[in-house]
Amino acid sequence: MVKKEKIFNFVLVLILFVTLIVLTGCGQKNEEQVVENTQNNMVENEVVEESPIKNGKYEMVIESVEELPDEDIYLEIYDNQLTLVDGFAQITQIGTFKIEDNKLVGTYNEVEYFDQNTADMTKKEINDKLEFEILEDGSLKDNIGFGMTFDKTLYQGETYKLSQEYGDSSDWENLYLSFIKNDLKESTNAIEDDPLIGPFIALIDLNFDDIPELLYYDAEEYINAGDMYTYVYTIENGKVTYKTKTAIRHEERFVKIPDENIIIHYDEYNPATKEWMKIIQDLQEKTLTGYDGNYNMWISNANGEKQEDITPEEYNKITSLYFENTNIEPEILKTYTLMEDYTDEQKTNIFETAVEEYKNK
Repeated sequence: MVKKEKIFNFVLVLILFVTLIVLTGCGQKNEEQVVENTQNNMVENEVVEESPIKNGKYEMVIESVEELPDEDIYLEIYDNQLTLVDGFAQITQIGTFKIEDNKLVGTYNEVEYFDQNTADMTKKEINDKLEFEILEDGSLKDNIGFGMTFDKTLYQGETYKLSQEYGDSSDWENLYLSFIKNDLKESTNAIEDDPLIGPFIALIDLNFDDIPELLYYDAEEYINAGDMYTYVYTIENGKVTYKTKTAIRHEERFVKIPDENIIIHYDEYNPATKEWMKIIQDLQEKTLTGYDGNYNMWISNANGEKQEDITPEEYNKITSLYFENTNIEPEILKTYTLMEDYTDEQKTNIFETAVEEYKNK
């Protein structure tokens, strides 16, 4: 009888022991599950902090008149790209950065500068460090300076403060409208309601990115034979940027060839001539010039400087391929008068009309 009682007690202890192990395991699993769920919730609810650096233009802070340079010195920041412009030293440096320990840390990888030996602006690749400390008010202090490629350290320790915040490039309507009302240099010698005298604005997509370029003609500048300089502005890195200038007329015809990212345009009043046509590629104009396809044939740049001579065969090939392509319907450039003394409301109405016309094409 005693033996049976001992066996019963042993089995009871064994059952209790096994139960305890099972319960302990479940408890541990529940604790692990709670920890895992907590971690997942923390990841899901994690707040991504906004970058302390805003996209925009940062101008050098000048403390006294003695420090005032002859030209602007400023930074332009868009996402992780930093462009430093020194108009006084004629240096532009472009680099990339990341934010570490409350600093912009990175490398300048390209410089454009005035070469005293060739008297030309020159670009080259570089590998110079950049480091800007982020101050409490969002200003940037240059800890290294720049110009190391030229064995110089320019403006080390200077501070740059945000002066213009850049927007999203897709918001081109507001960017252009703000530019027209606040920053566009307008002609003072214009004649109203004369599209050949101007001034005018126009919208046309010249680089096939579905965002139009803004064209503006300033009546103070002429080329010759009635042609006129028209300034081409585009949107880069969230801001309106001057790109190039070209000689065009009101209601000039544009022929777009999207497969090759090329636009040609020619004089409305003499579309059959082979004397010249203009090719715009990557927003840079080249002019093809020839007479009867027999002599004096060349391609020049937007400034009228000859770039290369071409043979009659090359000339005829280009004109037949692009200029005489009657299968492509040309787009007519529509312009809108923009007088200097117009109010902001008038400028807004004119621009909105241009936008509506552009979207309805």
